Amino acid sequence: IHVLFDVVGRGTAWLAGRKEGEEIDLMGPLGRPEEIPKGRILFIAGGIGLAPLLFLAEEAKEKGRDALLVIGIKGKEEIFPDFLLPGGVRVLWAAEDGSLDFRGTALDLSRPHLRWADFIFACGPSGMYKALLELVRAEGLEGKFRGKIRVFLEQVMGCGVGACLGCSIPTIGGMKTVCRDGPAFDLFEVKWEEVPPPSSLSSLSRRAPPPTSRNDERSHAGGFSLSPP
Repeated sequence: IHVLFDVVGRGTAWLAGRKEGEEIDLMGPLGRPEEIPKGRILFIAGGIGLAPLLFLAEEAKEKGRDALLVIGIKGKEEIFPDFLLPGGVRVLWAAEDGSLDFRGTALDLSRPHLRWADFIFACGPSGMYKALLELVRAEGLEGKFRGKIRVFLEQVMGCGVGACLGCSIPTIGGMKTVCRDGPAFDLFEVKWEEVPPPSSLSSLSRRAPPPTSRNDERSHAGGFSLSPP
């Protein structure tokens, strides 16, 4: 099992300190599974957002879909090893610092491929999703992609089963939880201007008591809940 993550807080800092052979509890996968649609599929990954898209890209290839995976990173030192990438899927790289052939973001590199694609899966920071929404509208493709762009969200989670509501996000259909209703949502369904950043907690979770033991300090990555055994 490979777990891809950035160190952004106590949970991921603890996870980064684990050594080979140590044991951790793993609960998952959480949420609702995604189906591979028919047609040409564009996968857009921002940094470690590549993680959940790997499985979808591999499945798309197995089902004979024409798939393109675009990965945006800060610099060439963040290039993922080949064994992590899906075989037989076209892969394009973008580096923000210009250390690769294309200088820019994953969205910049994806732009000329939007009209080629029939369906889009994207995973990255929430700012990337807002920019993707603006890009689709600017290109006059909102009608084409209504219901055909799925984005993976990351929010601070408490329970992982939808009980604490700590990972709730606002949508046009009301509040939904990332752990139970997600982690993927329709791009046009989410009220992006009201979505809190992953580093903050919702008003509900702010009222929750702090962790009382080490086992309560959970880190959630890629649809899984990780905690010390």
